Amino acid sequence: MEGVAESTVSLSFFDVDEATEGPTFQRVTLIEADGRRSVQIGRLPVYVYEADDKGAEAVCIAMLSSTNLADDVAIASAFGCHRNTVGRLKRRLANGGVAALLPARPGPKGPHKVTPEVIDLIRSQSDQLNVPTLVRLVRSGQE
Repeated sequence: MEGVAESTVSLSFFDVDEATEGPTFQRVTLIEADGRRSVQIGRLPVYVYEADDKGAEAVCIAMLSSTNLADDVAIASAFGCHRNTVGRLKRRLANGGVAALLPARPGPKGPHKVTPEVIDLIRSQSDQLNVPTLVRLVRSGQE
C-alpha cells in the first residue's frame, strides 16, 4: 500500500511445530489503514473489516481466540480490550454462533401496543374529546 500511513500492531504468537507444519514461522499482524483493519497471517489477509465496525471486530477477536493462534492476553493487547472480553466473546461464539456476537437490533422488542381496535376508537372519538380524555379512554379499553 504505497503512500498510505499504516499503524501496525504485531500480536505475540507461537512458533509453528516443525514436525507437523514444516519449518516456517508465520507472523500474525493487525494492520489499520484507510479506516479498515486487516488481520494477516504472514502476508495473507484472513480478516478485513471497517475499523469502526464493533460487531465485525467482536467476530474477529472471537475467531482469533478460538483458533489458538495467540493467547487471549496478546489478542486483548492488540485490540485494546481486556483479556476477559476476549474470553467472553469466544464463549459467545461457541454457544450462539456469529449472531451472538452482533449487537441486537434497536427498537421495540415486542408487538405494538396500539391495536387496530384502539386506533379505531381514537379515530371515532378524536373530534369530540380532548387528549387527556382520549388517553384515559384508551387505557381503560386495554385493561
